[in-house]
Amino acid sequence: MRQQLSEGILALDEGIETRPSRFGGQGDAFWIGRRELAHFHPGNELDLRLTKPVIRELKAELEADPRVSWRASSDWVEVRFSRKSHLERVLELVARALAANR
Repeated sequence: MRQQLSEGILALDEGIETRPSRFGGQGDAFWIGRRELAHFHPGNELDLRLTKPVIRELKAELEADPRVSWRASSDWVEVRFSRKSHLERVLELVARALAANR
């Protein structure tokens, strides 16, 4: 599933590149310009720079989703995926993060 998710992330925008993570994620991270957008954690988890404004905007929605967690002071959310059916939601959040990090 990671491979499918990686391909989906790269397909969102031709400006997304893969490079090593600044934060020690597993494998390559996804970058847009000089900002790290996302990286994988062990297991099926994506650490995603959603940004504080977007987290505030989507707070109720994110709190209702048991696959999403974050710390109040962070720009990042952790999104777990365990089924192919979860990938669409993860990609929706990546698209929001992409727009917020441009």
